[in-house]
Amino acid sequence: ADWRKLSDEQIRDKMLAKVGVTNVQDAFAIQHPLVARSDVEVSGRIIRGEPTLLVVGDLVGANHKTLGEFSRMLTMTDKGLIADHINLHIEEEYQQAGIGAAIYQQAEEAYRQMGVHAITLLANSEVGKYAWAKWGYDFEDEADRKDVRDWFHEQIAASKASASTKQAWRSAVDGMEHSWEFALFSPPGHEGLGKRWMLHKDAPSWSAYKVLDDPADPTYRHFARIVNLTLHAMVFAAVNSGLWFVQGMRHPWPHLSWLTLGWAALLLIHASVVVVQRPAPEP
Repeated sequence: ADWRKLSDEQIRDKMLAKVGVTNVQDAFAIQHPLVARSDVEVSGRIIRGEPTLLVVGDLVGANHKTLGEFSRMLTMTDKGLIADHINLHIEEEYQQAGIGAAIYQQAEEAYRQMGVHAITLLANSEVGKYAWAKWGYDFEDEADRKDVRDWFHEQIAASKASASTKQAWRSAVDGMEHSWEFALFSPPGHEGLGKRWMLHKDAPSWSAYKVLDDPADPTYRHFARIVNLTLHAMVFAAVNSGLWFVQGMRHPWPHLSWLTLGWAALLLIHASVVVVQRPAPEP
C-alpha cells in the first residue's frame, strides 16, 4: 500500500489494525501499584517515508498526580516493525519505585504480541548505559562499540594495575563485541569493573537495540510455545464441542468420553511443559 496517500488518521487506524490493537488505552497501559491510569494518545505520521505510530502517554497516580511521561515511535520498515523509545521521564520522587522497569517489561510483552521486530533507544543516562547492556540491548552500530571500547582503554590506562594486568585487560576488551560483555567485565580481584566503568558519569552514551523475534531468544521461544498451546486449546475446544454436539443430535459414541479425557490429559501435559520451560526472570 502507498501509505503516503493516506491521511494521518488513516495511517493510525491501519497500523493499529495491522498490529492487532483494538483498544489503545489497554494496549499501552502501564500496570503498577502507583499508577492509577495511563492517558495515552496515538497518532499516525509518515516519517522519513515510512508509516509511523506516535505513542505519547502520561502516567497518573492517586489524586490525579502526574508520575511521569513516555513517548515512542512504532515504524514499519523493511526489517519489520521497529519500536523506538524516544523518551521516558519519571518524576524524581518516584524514580526508585520500579515504574520505569515495569514500563519496559510490559512494553516488551506487548511488542511481542504485536509482532515488533526490535526495540531501539538511546542509552544515555548514567544507569541506562549499564542497565540496557545487562538487559540484552546491544550496540546499534560500530561507532558506539568503538566509543565504549576506547572508554574502557582510557580507564585501563588510568588504573593502578600492573603493566601485565593492564595488557591482559586490553586484550580482553579488544575481543569484546556485545554491550553486555563490557558491562559484565569482571576480572579476578576486580569484580564489577565493567559495571563501574559503564556507570561512570563520563562514560559514552550509545544507541541500543534489542531484537524481539530472534528464534534463539529464550523469551521469543517461550512466546512461541504459548501461541502453540493456545492453538492446541482452540482446536481441542472446537473439535470436542463439535463431536459432542453431533453425538447429541444422532447417536451415542461409546468411546467419545475416552477421547475427550485423553486429549484433555495431553493438553494438560502440553501446558505443564510450557510452564516448566519458561525462561527465568531477568535479574
